[in-house]
Amino acid sequence: MTLHLVLDELEDHPLPTIQQEKEPSDPLGLNLETLTPEHSRQLQMDPHLQGVIVTDIIPGGVADRATLRRGDLIISVENQPVHSIDDFRKVIETHDLEQGARLRVVTDGVGRFAFLQSNP
Repeated sequence: MTLHLVLDELEDHPLPTIQQEKEPSDPLGLNLETLTPEHSRQLQMDPHLQGVIVTDIIPGGVADRATLRRGDLIISVENQPVHSIDDFRKVIETHDLEQGARLRVVTDGVGRFAFLQSNP
């Protein structure tokens, strides 16, 4: 039997482009959006999850060094639930990022921890 294969690059699946409360790039090197039911459907996430979605990462920045990536869902910072960008900002502002902050993240449906530290 002879098989003929055509190799091609997979297309990158863009994150939803819903105009929503959006956080501009900040010193942490990431952009965030608050998770909505529409995001959950489009990203095939558990509809009960709440948090903020990482929509962009600046290479070499703090978030990149913390192994965060596009599409990650941050659900808590230092065991404090995060339901919106404002929640994320308030919790981050209360922590010394030189010492670091532990994030609870969902990546491709799997929970994990990431450590956000400004000076590794």
